[in-house]
Amino acid sequence: MRNNKYSYCNPLPLPDYPVLAGKEAGGGYRELADPSALYYDGRWYLYPSCGMAYWSEDLANWHYSPLEPASMTRYWAPTVLEYKGKFYLHASNMELYVSDSPLGPFEKLSHFRKPSGEIFLAWDPMLFADDDGRVYLYWGCGSGGIFGVELDQNDLTQAVTEAKMLFQTDTAHEWEGGGAFNQNKRVSWTEGAWMYKENGIYYLTYAAPNTEFPTYGLGVYRSDKPLEGFVYAKRNPFLIQREGMIRGTGHGCIVKGPAGTRWAFYTCMVAYHDMFERRVGADPVGIDENGDLYCIRATEMPQFIPGTVGKPEDRNATGDVCLTAFMPRKATSEALGRSAVYALDHNLMTWWQPADNDNMPALTVNLTGDYTVRGARVIWNDGGLNPQAGINAGPYGYVIEGKTPDGEVVLLDMRENQDDMLIDYVEIPETDNVTEVTLRITKAPRGITPGVVDFSVFGFMKM
Repeated sequence: MRNNKYSYCNPLPLPDYPVLAGKEAGGGYRELADPSALYYDGRWYLYPSCGMAYWSEDLANWHYSPLEPASMTRYWAPTVLEYKGKFYLHASNMELYVSDSPLGPFEKLSHFRKPSGEIFLAWDPMLFADDDGRVYLYWGCGSGGIFGVELDQNDLTQAVTEAKMLFQTDTAHEWEGGGAFNQNKRVSWTEGAWMYKENGIYYLTYAAPNTEFPTYGLGVYRSDKPLEGFVYAKRNPFLIQREGMIRGTGHGCIVKGPAGTRWAFYTCMVAYHDMFERRVGADPVGIDENGDLYCIRATEMPQFIPGTVGKPEDRNATGDVCLTAFMPRKATSEALGRSAVYALDHNLMTWWQPADNDNMPALTVNLTGDYTVRGARVIWNDGGLNPQAGINAGPYGYVIEGKTPDGEVVLLDMRENQDDMLIDYVEIPETDNVTEVTLRITKAPRGITPGVVDFSVFGFMKM
């Protein structure tokens, strides 16, 4: 188990990423998206699509928790509400579930019902409890918009108002146009409703235009009422990133954390093996002097854990940066079309892969300077992943070595790793005057050809 003390890094290093059946030429791919988060009793709880939960005490070290009953293991776009000592879980078009614990086991209640008693379904739902105890359901996934109803406080499966559209998809907003360059003004996709309230303002956030594009982002409407009067905010989209490793920052949530901090958990795109291949990130958000939500950027470098910095929405970086990106490198081998530079190009859609006959693959990077090293991130690609054929995901073993004027040092030893970490970020004891680093792959899951999507060593230069 990792034991990071002060920092985390995006994409979040969550264990046991689920495997979905591949739509492109069979096989499988890893996927997490649509995060719904809850900060309760000093712990973070994270519920992404695909039917599991994670918990953490610091947002840096995460633990996997399967959910029961097993029928829930393929839900999409979940929402969890703590209300009157119970935990209510709902996901797209499913029944409402309830538990005494945020990690279950959950008991099935029923589908939602209109005031008439007729069942209705909610895609990309969000459950919200207001300060006065009233409860609301928001949803929407398509080219229409976002809807809302009020629920019976004594029976959360029963709506007491008719569904009302709170705002419509609007491609007049440049960023809501479909495509990688927002070029399609006739098509968009509005989804992922989330309600956050602070200082009497209701912030109804949403994602657009398409999860498979780097233009995917988070927008927000605001009102002083929960089911009417929503106005498009001035700072829109409040979170979007079209370039870099973390991009396509859409469908997510806003959650109040420790020491009054606010955090956005969001989806970010990969879309190599499948259009729905995605990852999850988290960053602080703020509220400006006009009462508008904002996020400076989705981060790719180590950040302080929540509560470490007074105003993380303005600056949360540890000061460590990636030392390996695009630097001179040498690999023991390269598979055809899988050059070593792809492990260093800061791109989630490319990877270095050693040759099939390379039994001791290694990648050495010349840092072209002497640096203090404090962390590393390795993101893997599971070559040949195919659960239908018995080729499953699992732990990788590796070691990171450094060269200093005093000789070779082991910076990080994960050769005995037993955790399935598709994304692995680990703090390193501070080591000075490192001029070169080497990643050696010592173990891969049976049948898997290891690929390295990203090899980042983080640190700084002392002056």
